[in-house]
Amino acid sequence: MGLDLDKKKAVVAEVSAQVAKAKSIVVAEYRGLEVGRMTELRAKARKSGVYLRVLKNTLARRAVEGTPFAGLSQHIKGPLVYGISPDPVATAKVLDEFAKANEKLVIRAGAMPNAVISAKEVTALAMMPSREELLAKARAEVDLIIRQAGEQAAYECGVPGLPADLLKTLGRLKFRTSYGQNVLQHSIEASFLSAMIASEIGADVMAAKMGGLLHDIGKPATLADGHFHGHETVGAEMAGDLLRRLRMPRAISERVSLLVRHHMFTYEGTWSDAAVRRFITRIGRHALEELFELREADSIGSGIPADSFGLAELRRRVADQLESQVALGLSDLAINGDDLITELGLTTGPAIGLILDELLDRVIADPDLNDRPTLLVLAQSMLSQDG
Repeated sequence: MGLDLDKKKAVVAEVSAQVAKAKSIVVAEYRGLEVGRMTELRAKARKSGVYLRVLKNTLARRAVEGTPFAGLSQHIKGPLVYGISPDPVATAKVLDEFAKANEKLVIRAGAMPNAVISAKEVTALAMMPSREELLAKARAEVDLIIRQAGEQAAYECGVPGLPADLLKTLGRLKFRTSYGQNVLQHSIEASFLSAMIASEIGADVMAAKMGGLLHDIGKPATLADGHFHGHETVGAEMAGDLLRRLRMPRAISERVSLLVRHHMFTYEGTWSDAAVRRFITRIGRHALEELFELREADSIGSGIPADSFGLAELRRRVADQLESQVALGLSDLAINGDDLITELGLTTGPAIGLILDELLDRVIADPDLNDRPTLLVLAQSMLSQDG
């Protein structure tokens, strides 16, 4: 019993939808092909993303009518199975391979947009790499370029033995640009310059070198709308994790992570002395020079003056604060936890740390508060407020 009109329309609509997105169609005669073999062919087609269907010829002609595959109509004769795919090669591969092992499936013709091809040309098309094969080959070639770029960068910077995933992450920078610069080349230059400056002033060369190399490592993961939002934060986490896995000394891992996290710091001439002191405590006295070196190298590598962003002025103001010997850490306070226990009757616990942190914050804002009697009075007032 034939299909009624509504079902015929539904079939034509379904096939037409496949034809609309197709890059190739292959028709094959299946006269005498066993049902089990046809089921096997359907499974192979489905696995390869090929739409396969046995159609009445009149319905097939309607489906291709007025499309770039209309020329196929002249070959629509006999019991045919139709293979349709958005991959120009996949359909030919599936049907040609199956036909070679099953003589009762005979390819009659094929078509690509606005071009009908013969059975022999279908076989030739089947020999070409599929879209997946081409993509896999392209991915392999790009991965090789990325790995080699990462290895070359590590070699130029004098940091051999980096793990494969870090080399791959570095290599990806080759395909990123920022402000018209290749990010990988910029990172290599920043590493070289940071190490050179560190050597000249007696700072930690390895930390400076790794900080320069990794300072933009977060850019590939944060690219959006042409910008690298928060790349320094992401990069710091990546750098810290990678260096720990590399079994770098903890001091270097933490230092490099800190340098990457803060290399985008901004300075304004309107900063108060308290703001400068807070900057020092946030970075840590031990890492200030390396951070300044990295920022200087980053600027030079970007083609702008080394002292851009008010770096020279900030350096001078930081030096002034350090020379004045103001309190910048808990050890600089005029009292400690033992004083709080002895003078205020506190017991050992988290409250002592919280009080000392608050006292340090106040002293950073006003260094004149840093004397023993004043700090004890302030601590007592904090306890009274909490009570």
